[in-house]
Amino acid sequence: MTTRKIETLTEEQENLIPVYLEKWKKIALSTAKIDRTQLSKALKQTYVLMDFPEPEIIFYDSLYEIVQTRRIFTHIQCIYGNEYQPKTGIFSEYLSRRLLSYLCNAIENITFKDLGDKLQQYLNCELYEVFVDEFGLNIYAAISQIRSQISNEISGKQNQICETFRQSADKWDLPLWLLIDKEPDNPELSRVWHEWNHLSQQEEILLVIDGNKDYWIELGQWCESACLYDFCINILNCEYDAREWEILQIIAQNGGWVLPSEKMIIVCDRPTKFSFDEQLRLHSEAEPAVQFSDGYSLYASHGVTLPEKYGILHPNQWSAKWLLEEDNAELRRVLIQGIGYSRLLEELQAKELDYYQGYTLIKIDADVDEEPIFLLKMICPSTEFIHVLRVPPDMKSAQEAIRWVNWGIDPLDFAVQT
Repeated sequence: MTTRKIETLTEEQENLIPVYLEKWKKIALSTAKIDRTQLSKALKQTYVLMDFPEPEIIFYDSLYEIVQTRRIFTHIQCIYGNEYQPKTGIFSEYLSRRLLSYLCNAIENITFKDLGDKLQQYLNCELYEVFVDEFGLNIYAAISQIRSQISNEISGKQNQICETFRQSADKWDLPLWLLIDKEPDNPELSRVWHEWNHLSQQEEILLVIDGNKDYWIELGQWCESACLYDFCINILNCEYDAREWEILQIIAQNGGWVLPSEKMIIVCDRPTKFSFDEQLRLHSEAEPAVQFSDGYSLYASHGVTLPEKYGILHPNQWSAKWLLEEDNAELRRVLIQGIGYSRLLEELQAKELDYYQGYTLIKIDADVDEEPIFLLKMICPSTEFIHVLRVPPDMKSAQEAIRWVNWGIDPLDFAVQT
């Protein structure tokens, strides 16, 4: 063990920093099933060290399973009884931060005694902050996409049911509230009403577990600190508390998402598949970018979540007509990027009508809409992205289309790199 402060790194030690970053990045992205027995033991030991009562630990295969079932309500109600109210402080940012920081601070207080102040700052920058900035933020963004997809699925189903209720209300000349707030006698509407009630429960669960992103201890957050301490302990031979370091390693290596409360911890298993592009954005072609053991999955293209109808196909199989049917500007941008501008023009039977200072007015002759389709194309000189915006069919020139766009409509509606 060291007997004096370490002020600088040797060249050999310096060269090992990327090795440790890569080691813990792989652990954070592991798709191996977590060891639930080991993780439960480590989390319970941490609660004991924090002077908290031993918690009940509940495991789920995916975030979707948590929202999809009523088990979370059953467990919470067993613990809190009638005191339980959705959206209240059962889960708190404070407890998540405390659980996350307790072991880290305990290890740091011993380990960093062997390091000079400047070396502490340097290692924090090179190991901890690089891990977060170049890696961790992408993981958090990926998890946010999964949550957003679940929320959108619930909203989409609710909208469909609302439309069913509206049609029935019109058919029977009844007020809409009567069909939604009171279970109807009609068997078909009764089934729809029960589905609506179930979706409302899912929405409540989503609010409880995701009312604030800081309630969760995310994939990789344990690994951020473990990466720093691993280097200090094994490369710099710093002193450390063996028990607390062992607990932190077990929790970090068996990641998953952890949602703690004073009496209960919900743990979501990590995905069985993670796929990223070179910039660590969720990306996969013709298969899910994220998949869980229960089958729940998410498709994505360079960080943009895709509907399954796009994601299950390779971009070579995407239809140019989808571009004209898609309302979401971000998805239109992805479609153009995947299909390619040349194929779009060919499949949609497009003709270039006019050109002015980098802008091209294009007409699509294919019978794909109720009226002719005119597009304004511009190539950005700095990024070489092609930007395309639909303009009214009475445009006679590129200049006229530019003037129309400049009345307040963003010309960067969708883009593809040439």
